[in-house]
Amino acid sequence: MKRRPVFIFLILLLLLASGFVFMKLYLPKLIFNKIEEKCKAQGFIFTADEWNSSGFGSIIFRNLLVTDTLTDSLFFVNSGLFSISFRNFMDGKSIVGIISFDSVITSIFIQEDISGKPDSTVNSNEVTMRNYSQLANQLIRKTRLIPESIHIKTAILSLKTGNDAFNYFIRDLSWESNHLNGWFSVNSPSWFQLSGEQIKKGAFSASIKLLKRPEKMLRTGHDSTALAFLFDSLSLRISSDQLNDKKCSFTSRFSLSGLQLYHWRISRDPVSINYFENNLKFDLTENAIHVDSSSSLFINTIKINTAINFINKNSKYLDMSLIIPVMPAQAFFESLPSGLFNTFTGMKTEGSLSYKMHFSFDSSAPDSLHFESDLGHNNLQIKKFGAVNPYLLNQPFEYLVFEKGKQIKTIELSDTSPVFTPLSKISPYLINSVLISEDGSFYSHLGFNEDAFRQSIVTNIKEKRFARGGSTISMQLVKNLYLGRDKNISRKTEEVLWVWLIENFRMVSKDRLLEIYLNIIEWGPGIYGISEAADYYFKKKPQDLNLAESIFLAGIIPNPKYFKYSFDMNGNLRNYFQNFFKVVSTRLLNKEKITESEYSLLRTEIKLTGKASELIAPSDSLSDFKGQPEDSGDWLQD
Repeated sequence: MKRRPVFIFLILLLLLASGFVFMKLYLPKLIFNKIEEKCKAQGFIFTADEWNSSGFGSIIFRNLLVTDTLTDSLFFVNSGLFSISFRNFMDGKSIVGIISFDSVITSIFIQEDISGKPDSTVNSNEVTMRNYSQLANQLIRKTRLIPESIHIKTAILSLKTGNDAFNYFIRDLSWESNHLNGWFSVNSPSWFQLSGEQIKKGAFSASIKLLKRPEKMLRTGHDSTALAFLFDSLSLRISSDQLNDKKCSFTSRFSLSGLQLYHWRISRDPVSINYFENNLKFDLTENAIHVDSSSSLFINTIKINTAINFINKNSKYLDMSLIIPVMPAQAFFESLPSGLFNTFTGMKTEGSLSYKMHFSFDSSAPDSLHFESDLGHNNLQIKKFGAVNPYLLNQPFEYLVFEKGKQIKTIELSDTSPVFTPLSKISPYLINSVLISEDGSFYSHLGFNEDAFRQSIVTNIKEKRFARGGSTISMQLVKNLYLGRDKNISRKTEEVLWVWLIENFRMVSKDRLLEIYLNIIEWGPGIYGISEAADYYFKKKPQDLNLAESIFLAGIIPNPKYFKYSFDMNGNLRNYFQNFFKVVSTRLLNKEKITESEYSLLRTEIKLTGKASELIAPSDSLSDFKGQPEDSGDWLQD
């Protein structure tokens, strides 16, 4: 009986020794074989010059290499160590307790889809159901799989997409006791300092600071259209108040200072924002994302309150509102990001501004789309203009016509100019036809037609392409006079703001705006203004144009360079243009702009008697061109 404790002790010692032998001799080989097997299943080759046990549960390795079947190196580690933690595994955490890499090089190539064809098997009207709260909860639970300790001395990550390559350099990266520290750079010798902390489950903060600002922005690719950016510092803090598969609630704060970015879709010039901050309070449920109305963002000193409700159930529903509370007008204009609102630079104002926008859309009922926008003011006065002074439009001036960045013509808008035609000497048929087709409510709106804009969004959503714009004549005119034809966010936002100022403060009368518009718009290849157009097509003065000629001229405004494809090989107007005649003439009759007799006598036969007749094209590859409207205008806007 006295020998039993000794016997038990010997058994335990034997088991411990067996475990040690297993950990020392067999576990490294077992793990190696498992990794090798996983890599082989994915088409990769896994090798290592050394793979041995170092202490209880620790494995050291040297020259670890992962290649594809073409022997292209995908992942390489000069030397490293990782340890197995069975205690963590029993607690539901990562089985890997420690990871330590000396030098890491990895290369990732992303194959681009060049087919350009949508997957015919996918029904775009189907709603993909997602449980947002479950996804978020699963993601946060997976943070438990992060090892307790990570150390990477140096690392190079090369990411290749097509002809572009992004090189990320990492130095002294560590994750220890829920704290993150390290250094990194992106395609640049300038280094960012990274720090972070996991405060508790579902709560994390991180910051990035640039040590020395480089002369050039960091680019996400070598192509001239690639996004370029730079910032002095970035900070993020996110925490969760509730976490389960039914609902996850978060609060977050994200800020950037010294932000610079460039993309041709944003602006032709780099955009600078001194300070940007986004404070969100949002909930994720089984099929919805809700951003609370207490959420806000700051662009310099402009505060924007926002609320968003997105539901993805039987259909997709989005309800969104943006509010800029009352603020000093001068602070508003000074806070506009440089590069986005260049024409407002130097403006001096008094008074205050505010803004409200509400948008809602249900994919199951596109026609129910709701949009309203209101830019309010109180005692707003403009003491000094910047690069643009709309009051000068009331005087004679010269309009410079540019095409592909080169000036091709100068139009003098004055009574002494032979190509200028006052509104009073333009055929009423032409004036009314243009208004009917381009901007039917021109004389009643204040520069922005919400209903036309709403209808354009609905049309574009239904046709899944940019089939219709929402520009009014005032917006087209501001674009032509001050902003050019760039299709980017900068031009559109400047356009809307200038139109609001011009129309709300009656800087230029409606008649003068329309007069300028008719005298400067393009009406054919190299043809600008109604005087040239009337002569080019019909050898007439603008005041002598008849009803049919006027409707024809109104119909080619969206695509004037392609007017010749409005005719078939026999010189007759194509069916779509004849339908345009019928619609415009019917609206003119309903608005009492023409008589019953004029309507009944109208014919769609157009006889070109000017130089334009020489360009009527025979049937060719463009003979069915039907003139998709550009952003410069739309056919048959109400």
